[in-house]
Amino acid sequence: MDYNISYVSDHCCQKWDDFLYNIDNSNAFQQYGWREIIKKVYGHKPYYLLAENESGEISGILPLFHVKGFLFKSNLISIPYAPYGGICYKNDSVRNALFLETLSLVDNLNIDNIEVRGVNFNAPFLDNVYSPLSMYTNYSTFVLDLSKGIDHIWTQMGKNKRNKARKGENSGLTYEIGTANRNSIDEFYELFAVNMKKLGTPVHNIDFFRAISGTFKNDVYVSNVRYDGEIICSQVLMAYKGVLISGWSASLEEFRKFSPNNFMDWNNLKYGCECGYKWLDFGRSPVNSGNYEYKKRWGAEEIPLHYYYLEKRGYLPNQDKYSQLAKYWSKIPLPITKFFGPLIRERIV
Repeated sequence: MDYNISYVSDHCCQKWDDFLYNIDNSNAFQQYGWREIIKKVYGHKPYYLLAENESGEISGILPLFHVKGFLFKSNLISIPYAPYGGICYKNDSVRNALFLETLSLVDNLNIDNIEVRGVNFNAPFLDNVYSPLSMYTNYSTFVLDLSKGIDHIWTQMGKNKRNKARKGENSGLTYEIGTANRNSIDEFYELFAVNMKKLGTPVHNIDFFRAISGTFKNDVYVSNVRYDGEIICSQVLMAYKGVLISGWSASLEEFRKFSPNNFMDWNNLKYGCECGYKWLDFGRSPVNSGNYEYKKRWGAEEIPLHYYYLEKRGYLPNQDKYSQLAKYWSKIPLPITKFFGPLIRERIV
């Protein structure tokens, strides 16, 4: 079957999202709203590919952004600032047609490389013999089944996790969660900016988080852990198709002795069960990192993330490449990192 591949505009947004909602292998970061968020906040040009069959029905989508990085490098990424995104399709022929159009776009825009970030999908062998794409799996996410209830999760957790959840409660920590609004986002961001500075990582633009909460409205939450009324741990979560997704989080190092992150995640799990979510997605971590081991100990299922790139040009260096700069960035005064951080973060996708 032949497919018509087009580049969508705003009038297709509902049609795009309806397709995603009614197909099993879609994810939150493929939603049309990200097109305007990333374009508006960071200025990267979107190329949202839509495949329609002969009857005009959508058979597949692929959201892409043209990102002009450091040293004049030019890449197509699906999608920036997200753990995954990638392609969503009904069958292999649709997938192949969308990738062929992507390769055409590479030539037309003089692109240096592509990065398609997916969850357990296979790249096409375009001529059934050789594919120009290669894959790396440096990242995984972890998902925990909530359908059996919080008591089952408690018994399946390791003893260490149970003790740390109790420790937070016994230390007087309190938990709250609510639909994100400008005030809660701004409170989260103050903690997030401090945390990113200490880690030596340029912080996102605050407008990035404001745009997420404004675009997805009732599907974005902010959860906080407080000690003596002060927020010491905060997290932005998203909900999509029965999955509660841990997006961005921060905590104050001086309160680490109270295990606020464990207390936060335990209460997020309780909230997810109470609200009828099917899964909690703990978010992306580099394989074998400290965060990777932390999430693994909750008894969650590891889901490898498949990142595809053009084999002849090598995979895109991720932000770990800038780790040597972290020790210098962490010493810069906070107001300066909050001002210049977003300008640098724009290129670290």
